[in-house]
Amino acid sequence: IRIVLNPNPDFTINAPDTAICIHDSINLNIVSTINAQYLWNDNISSSQRMVSPLVNTIYTVTATSQHGCTAIRTFPLTVRPLPSVDIQSSDTAACVNDTIILNAIGNGAYYQWNNGVFANSLAITQVSSTNYVVTAFSQYGCKSRDTIQISIYPNPLDNTTVSNSIICPGDTSIISLTGNNFYQFTPNNSVYMIDNYHYAAFPSDTTNYQIIYSNQYGCRDSAYVKISVKPAPQLVTTPDTTICSGESIFVFASGGINYLWNNGNTSSSFTVTPSNDTTFQVLTYNQYNCSAIKNIHVVVSPTFVMNIQTSKDTICIGDNTLLSV
Repeated sequence: IRIVLNPNPDFTINAPDTAICIHDSINLNIVSTINAQYLWNDNISSSQRMVSPLVNTIYTVTATSQHGCTAIRTFPLTVRPLPSVDIQSSDTAACVNDTIILNAIGNGAYYQWNNGVFANSLAITQVSSTNYVVTAFSQYGCKSRDTIQISIYPNPLDNTTVSNSIICPGDTSIISLTGNNFYQFTPNNSVYMIDNYHYAAFPSDTTNYQIIYSNQYGCRDSAYVKISVKPAPQLVTTPDTTICSGESIFVFASGGINYLWNNGNTSSSFTVTPSNDTTFQVLTYNQYNCSAIKNIHVVVSPTFVMNIQTSKDTICIGDNTLLSV
């Protein structure tokens, strides 16, 4: 009797790794030097398969050669859990250029944001609405993600105009504003509101106004308006005076560029002989077109007329006569 001993199949189960992250897949490949039939413990007949278990799993393969000899191999596969991660934010909406702090909360070994930054926390300053994604990595390289949307509110519109940026003392300039905003002036002691979009400024000196805009979202912006106050002419004139009837007076004014008198004269001085009490008014402008006005009061006193009478028009030497006024 001749007995032939056929060898059992010799094979191995190869895989890129012995552990995967949950929801990942891995390829199991049987490597053998002989032809055989392979049956996995879940009734899959294949020498190669892709698996994606959710828990730790032991895969068993039974190989049967053409002579009916069998061999069994096992492959334990470890399934790693994903790290937990949740983005917590100081706010989910902000104004343009505001700063928001994003915090990645979880049990990851480290975190990476979609802008490439590796950090648990991220300070962002945005000008438009943006989605932020953070990836948490475990010590085994498993990863999970969370996403947050940061909405950016628009800043209030700044369209400020001023009727006159250069004014004279006592004048008013109108500051016009646009948009459905709330306004705050600094300083505010020389401004009053005409209506929601117009304010009157009446500074006594050159003033820089800061206008703070705020809209319905609480977003703020600033505009600046400078109103320069130029000096009025330092008008010097002939002082108030009294003259006798028939006398002349020299009237003058200085401190301005051009002059206009109430008698139509446009020179800085003139000589006049008033017959009655007269008020001369002069208006002058300087290089800033600021004006000054002043009155000169001239009182005209009448001339006294004396009538001398005598008791005798003709007398002799040594005689007397009586004079009376």
